[in-house]
Amino acid sequence: MRQLLTPRMVALHVLVLVVVLVLGSLGVWQLDRSGQAQERVTAQTTRLEAEPAPADDILAGLSLDDTEALAELEFRRVVASGTWRPADEVLQRGRSHAGQTGFHVLTPLDLADGSTVIVRRGWVPFDNDLRPPVTDAAPPAGPVVVDGYLERSIPQPTGLVAQRDPADGELDIVFNADLSRLGVQFGGEVLPMLVHLDQQVPTPVSELPIPAPRPELDAGPHLNYAIQWFLFALIGSGMYALWLRRRLQGDERAVSHAPVSRS
Repeated sequence: MRQLLTPRMVALHVLVLVVVLVLGSLGVWQLDRSGQAQERVTAQTTRLEAEPAPADDILAGLSLDDTEALAELEFRRVVASGTWRPADEVLQRGRSHAGQTGFHVLTPLDLADGSTVIVRRGWVPFDNDLRPPVTDAAPPAGPVVVDGYLERSIPQPTGLVAQRDPADGELDIVFNADLSRLGVQFGGEVLPMLVHLDQQVPTPVSELPIPAPRPELDAGPHLNYAIQWFLFALIGSGMYALWLRRRLQGDERAVSHAPVSRS
C-alpha cells in the first residue's frame, strides 16, 4: 500500500477525484435543469387545458417589457372576438407543413375595445410571387370568435449572421414574429402577445391557411444528459479502481518473485 501514497500517486488520486466530482456535479446540474423543465412543461400543459378567457382581459395592463409576466401566460388558452383586417396581414418565412416549405399568415384582429391582437392563422405553401393579403387564404368577413392560445413575441436576433427584419419601412414578409416591430405598422394598441389560432367561428370557406399544430411540450434531454454524466463518473472511478488493483497485484508479484539475498 505504501507505493500508493507516494507524492506522484497522491497527485494522481486528487486529479481523478476532482474529475469524478466535476462529472457528478454536471449530472446534478442537468438533473436540476430537468426538474425545472418538467415544472415548466406541467405549467404550460395546465394553461393549455384551462378554460379559455378573453385575450384582452388576460393581457390587460401588460406590455412587451413585462417579460416575466408574459412568460407565465405562454400557452394560456384564450378567445378573442373581433373583425379581421386582412389588408394589413404579414407572412412569416421559413414555416413548414408535412415537409413542405411555406409561410405562416399573421393577421391583425380588431377587438371591440379598439385594441388589436395579432393572430397566427396558419400555414400557406411557398410561392415566389406570394404577397399578403393571401387571396386563397382570406378570413371570414364580419365578426368572428377565435379560439387559441397565447404565444410570446420573438424579438429580433442579435447574432452576426442572424436573420433580422429591416428596422424601417412597412413589412409584408418577416423572419420574426416581433410585435415591437410589427406593432409600428399595425397602429393603435397592439396586445403584447400573439394568439395561435386553433379554430374560429364562423369557419372559413377556404382550406387555407392550415392551422399550425400545437408544439410538442417536453422537458428536453436534460435527464438523459444527467444519466450520462453520472455514468461517466461511475465508469471513470471504476476503471481507476481497477487500474489501482492491477498495479498493486503487479507490485505484489514483483516482490514475491524477487531473489532473496543470502549472507
